[in-house]
Amino acid sequence: MAALLTIGQLARRSGVPARTIRFWSDTGVLPEIDRSPSGYRRYDAAAVARLDLVRTLRELGMGLEDVREVLLRRRTVDEVATAHVRAIDDHIRSPRVQRAVCTLLARGGHTEKETALMNDLPGCPPPSGSA
Repeated sequence: MAALLTIGQLARRSGVPARTIRFWSDTGVLPEIDRSPSGYRRYDAAAVARLDLVRTLRELGMGLEDVREVLLRRRTVDEVATAHVRAIDDHIRSPRVQRAVCTLLARGGHTEKETALMNDLPGCPPPSGSA
C-alpha cells in the first residue's frame, strides 16, 4: 500500500489550508481513506488527485454543490463550466451596462428619461444638478 498523507502533509503539498481540507472531508467532498491509531485523518493518492480537482473547480468560482455534482458524476465538468461561463457573463454584463449609461450621462445634456434610467442603476450617482 502506498504511503498515506496526514492532513498537514496534504495541506503543505496542495497549498489548501488544513482547515479547508477538514471542512471538505466533513462534508463528503474529500473523503478520508483512513485514520491513524491516534485519530489523525489520512489520505491516499486518489484523495490527493481529488483534492487537486476540487481546489481547481473552487478556484474557478464553482460552488461546493456543483463540485459535488461533478464528483458524483451527475454532471460533467463541461456542463458545470458552461453554466458557470453564463453566470460570469451575466455578472460582467451588469457593470458594463452601468458604465455605458453613466458615461452617456456624464457627457451632459441628458433627458429626463436618461436621468430616470441612470437612477435605476445601482452604483451610478445622479448627475449634478438633478434630484
